[in-house]
Amino acid sequence: MTRAGRSSQRELARGLLAFLLLVVLNIGQAQNAQEFAFAAPVRASDPSTPKALRDLAERMLPVYEDKDTERYLANVAALQLVAGNPVAAHDSRQTLRDRRRGTSLGQPRPRELLYDIYAKARAIETHDRVPFEQAFRQAYEDVVPALSDRDAHAVVTWFETPLVAHEGALQRSLDRLRAKGSIQTTEAVELIWAYLAYDAHRSFRPLVQALEKEDDQQRCLHEDDV
Repeated sequence: MTRAGRSSQRELARGLLAFLLLVVLNIGQAQNAQEFAFAAPVRASDPSTPKALRDLAERMLPVYEDKDTERYLANVAALQLVAGNPVAAHDSRQTLRDRRRGTSLGQPRPRELLYDIYAKARAIETHDRVPFEQAFRQAYEDVVPALSDRDAHAVVTWFETPLVAHEGALQRSLDRLRAKGSIQTTEAVELIWAYLAYDAHRSFRPLVQALEKEDDQQRCLHEDDV
């Protein structure tokens, strides 16, 4: 592996760690302290894992609360995605974007755009009954080409985070919970985010390289025309 390759991997690892820390901070002040029965699957990749997390998300949604509206919307959207209601998740993320528009927060950060694109793709897949590959292409092309070169590169960098990093984070969460038999709200939301990151990346990562190449070609053509 070249020095540049090792440097790029280190940057991705640092970025992923920063994101996971942000997620922990984002959920750390959740207002309800309810506890839910939960039997942690043995492995992140177990066939039983999606069902276990979906069941947990479905039980959490009716009772989840947070006094911080923006944090509430972000976490509810994650719960809705894992619970299998991507149309509602897309609506929740749209409401979050609308609230932030015109504020000091400005343009969503790359990792937030990643989940905006993923939620929109799943919503299109469900609503229009089309394959995920087609839905993801549409969602990607609705967002990324309109970004600056710098922002587009940042978004694609998050898309290309190695799947093993997300799988490892989810596995560590499951290992911590396995002996408990139950889970409190704060750690449950953290687990939902860890699973969503893993599930989303294994869904769209095979599609990103071709879309990135097409976007790069269009940007080069635009530069040639200027």
